[in-house]
Amino acid sequence: MANIASEFALDVALIDACTTGLEYQNFPVKSQFCLTTSDRYLGGFFKGLKCPGGHTHVQPPENNEEIAPSKLGLIADKLVTGWLRSIEIRRKLDEYIPGIGYNFTTPVPQMPLTSDPQQPDDPNDPIRMLIAAIGAVAKVLTKAEIYANEKAQKAMDDEYYKLQNRGTWDIKRVRERQSVENDALAKGKKIHVGRVFGIGVKKGAELPDDHPDQKYKGRYVFDGRRGYVKDEYNATALFEELGSSPATIESSKIIDFYGLLSGNSQEDADADQAYTQALLRGTETWVILPKEHWPAHFHKYNCPIVPLI
Repeated sequence: MANIASEFALDVALIDACTTGLEYQNFPVKSQFCLTTSDRYLGGFFKGLKCPGGHTHVQPPENNEEIAPSKLGLIADKLVTGWLRSIEIRRKLDEYIPGIGYNFTTPVPQMPLTSDPQQPDDPNDPIRMLIAAIGAVAKVLTKAEIYANEKAQKAMDDEYYKLQNRGTWDIKRVRERQSVENDALAKGKKIHVGRVFGIGVKKGAELPDDHPDQKYKGRYVFDGRRGYVKDEYNATALFEELGSSPATIESSKIIDFYGLLSGNSQEDADADQAYTQALLRGTETWVILPKEHWPAHFHKYNCPIVPLI
């Protein structure tokens, strides 16, 4: 430590623990802390923390678990106090020694400030009205909120059965999870097992209740978080680090530009549930469906799973 302090011109202060208020079994602790800092004012403050004597010390425990957390916080309090005093000294030095080469109080970069009071926006301003119209705040709903609202339940059900009727998974091939994993191990086949869960939101949540522009929307997704997808050994599944490459924004803008030219026109189309229009390739994947949507015959299994298609 001494060599490092010397090499980098650091200030070293040895602090007697009893001066920070640390106690063990109601007696001052006999110990020292070493503070190494590039702040000479902070170092000077702590160099003054020497035991005044006149009291009995005890040896600290082998670890600090038996020292009350509130007492350990006293060290942090001393550090903050010393640091604030250092800042105060620096500021005074800058006042009395203008142009000092080592400026301690360089301000943080910031935008220009003004004391003019802010005027309220015109509620009829077209830009303000546009922002209010497209705010589209979507509030994520809890399960309790979904169950308590018929519109929210219907939105969730509509989305779920739209995916199921499209053939996203095959409920006719339901099997016990353990059976599927055992078959995969016996055949030396790689499989993944995950879960499907729902997300319900209230679009236009900033609007009054029953407003015509307020709608409920349901989504069902595959939980691909690390640790939530298992393989045939019931171990965390590993995925390749792949990323999609969607069309660049420049491509879209060029098409918009071409369509706006005199004599031209353009048409945009959005694929309905685009990700479910393609067959799933790669590792065979099975999923646990939300229990609230299990058919009656699913309940005879401990953990029913179905294949994604």
